[in-house]
Amino acid sequence: MLKKIIIGVIVVVLLVVAVLFGGPVFTMVRQMVSPPPKLVASPSWDFTVNLVDPGMRRVLRMSMTFKYYTNNKLAAELRDKNAQVRHTVITVLRSRSAMDLLEEGSSAKLQADLVAELNAILEQGDIERIYFTDFVIQ
Repeated sequence: MLKKIIIGVIVVVLLVVAVLFGGPVFTMVRQMVSPPPKLVASPSWDFTVNLVDPGMRRVLRMSMTFKYYTNNKLAAELRDKNAQVRHTVITVLRSRSAMDLLEEGSSAKLQADLVAELNAILEQGDIERIYFTDFVIQ
């Protein structure tokens, strides 16, 4: 009789432990086994904008690609918010002069500014990096 009670208590304790800690342990094991998310690239975005150079007409022609972790909702949001994304990029670019864009370190600053501005309007994920694939000031 005592043996049945001890076995019953052990079973109850194991069930309580499994209920309390089984979910977090299962989640931790699943995260260790599943592959890490991949960075994917968006299609190229092309822009031609006037720069704010006083007394001169300067134009920036550029193409860029966004990198983000695999996320179908973010890809769809980028398509759905095409006009808003383009407006945001154009607004940032038009606030720069040719001299601003030619200074040392200006490319990294522009990338960081664009990432911050775009992530502010995106709700389904974040852009991790921006790569300029074409960048011409005329």
